[in-house]
Amino acid sequence: MTDELALAPKNFQELSEMSKTLSVSWLLPAALKQSPQNLMLVMMTGRELGMGPMLSVRSIHIIEGKPTLSADGIAALCLRNREVCE
Repeated sequence: MTDELALAPKNFQELSEMSKTLSVSWLLPAALKQSPQNLMLVMMTGRELGMGPMLSVRSIHIIEGKPTLSADGIAALCLRNREVCE
């Protein structure tokens, strides 16, 4: 996928609006449904790891209040950054 196809917020306001809009989706994991704040935290965590919003939602889970990267998320990051994960 190319960057121009990625739908990613450019600033905090856009992230806030995206989180509010997506938080009502029934496709979200339970910890993110009806919680724009949790959704925002997951997308911000993913962004720090170089992930887009949707990969972040699919790959970062909230476990005991902490954003935790799934095995699939770790694999995706290793495939993208082969120089780090040999």
